[in-house]
Amino acid sequence: MLTLTRILVISTGGKNKKNYMPVKSILFFLSFYLIAFSFTLNAQQAGISFNAGANMTFIPAFENRVVITNEGLTIPELVQRNNSNASPYVGTPTSETHTRPGFFANLEMWKLFREKYRLSFGFGLNQFRYSYDTYVDFDNAPPAYLSEIDHNYGKTNLLYLELNPIKFSVRTFKKKMIFGLGPTINVLIHNKINNIIILNKNYQRLDGASIEVIEKIYFDSADNLNNTLFGCCADA
Repeated sequence: MLTLTRILVISTGGKNKKNYMPVKSILFFLSFYLIAFSFTLNAQQAGISFNAGANMTFIPAFENRVVITNEGLTIPELVQRNNSNASPYVGTPTSETHTRPGFFANLEMWKLFREKYRLSFGFGLNQFRYSYDTYVDFDNAPPAYLSEIDHNYGKTNLLYLELNPIKFSVRTFKKKMIFGLGPTINVLIHNKINNIIILNKNYQRLDGASIEVIEKIYFDSADNLNNTLFGCCADA
């Protein structure tokens, strides 16, 4: 049976006062199945299903903490927020988000009861992809969207291991459709976030040679991720 729509609603308990990042508030993940395979152990009572497809991730705008280091680094090549020759500029602008397609794949083992109800357990992978952009306008720092400085800024790929400990489903419409609902746990296993921008400047040495050194670095806090997300999953 083909599953058409899958919705994940994930909450991580609100924003921590010291951390600024998109997954500190409620997230909505709307997934559309593109491929659905079913491997049945017993055509009437039990089965194993493999599902895979594409998803879209919807995240509201979030407050981001941006740090700008200026006038070079105290310790050369050490890229850290507190390694600056001058006091850094710090602000908390709002980052606007944009959806990007990702994927999911999961394996589900189910048992049918009374020909209508189904209990299942499942696990798999979720890749959540989105991008964000941040407008900075601090004192003594030129106003700009950070994506104008680096077009890769804000592109985010998150890979989670998903566990569905239990899901309850019911057959409806003369047993032609199944609606399911259950809790979900997602554990972060890999991430790639472009949230650091490094600007270099050429300097002439006394011997006439030209060298490139780091002059300014933009940091934000979007890499401050929760390793575990809890929520619920519904599909039809």
